[in-house]
Amino acid sequence: MINTLGLVVERERSDDWDCVRYFCEDGKSILWNKYFHLHSLVKDFPPVIKEYFQTEEYKTGIPKPGVTSEEDEEKIKVDYHTTVDKPFALKQWVANNIGEINNGGKTLFEKGELKLTIYGSWNKDHMIESQHETWLWMQDGESICTIDKDQHNLKADDSIIVPPNKKMSLNITGGYCLVLYMDPLATPQI
Repeated sequence: MINTLGLVVERERSDDWDCVRYFCEDGKSILWNKYFHLHSLVKDFPPVIKEYFQTEEYKTGIPKPGVTSEEDEEKIKVDYHTTVDKPFALKQWVANNIGEINNGGKTLFEKGELKLTIYGSWNKDHMIESQHETWLWMQDGESICTIDKDQHNLKADDSIIVPPNKKMSLNITGGYCLVLYMDPLATPQI
């Protein structure tokens, strides 16, 4: 969609399996897939994509028999039940909720592992504590982000990653900031 933003948040992994899967034109039948351990998006992901583009399945659009096995299917539990909310205009959502955002923040998502809260201009600092790595993304305006005793000046489109178990405060002027963390111990949204 034009003028949209997609955000993918990857959690830390040990030896979890990942799968790249392409589908036939019907959107249901599996054309090709590959299971692998993804440790680095930069190193591990591109070779798998290149491998697909060299296959007969890519060239013909026809899957080979036995494209998946029971053993493969046991590696990853595919979630066929969760529905994803429809895209929405974030700026409009912020405008509709600006009172709560400016009065201590408003949580936008908190299902499963992911929590996203939006903080706005307030007459005092937003005090934030997280035992997880936290990503701050300043959307509009500017802020002073204090992590322990170190100050960071953020303006629109700036972001910073805060290490786990750090106390931080946000003093936002004339805008809002997205604060996101993923709790690896929370129950995944499946």
